[in-house]
Amino acid sequence: AQTWSEHCKHKVFNGIIDYTGEGRTEHIDNLFAQTIRKATEDIRRQKGDKDWCVSVFIDNAGIIEFDDEYHLVFKV
Repeated sequence: AQTWSEHCKHKVFNGIIDYTGEGRTEHIDNLFAQTIRKATEDIRRQKGDKDWCVSVFIDNAGIIEFDDEYHLVFKV
């Protein structure tokens, strides 16, 4: 059952969404990729050499720089 849960498969976030409202229609192929992932990639690109993300969106975990010696790992 957990294999098919929203947390593990992100069925809604990876699904196709056709939104109509506020006088417009929008087709979204992958809500997660077009919002959360894209925003993260845009910010990382803007930060350039000052980007403190080491690893993101791999195995539901993230790694960031804590200081010159240590990294912090977040598993969700």
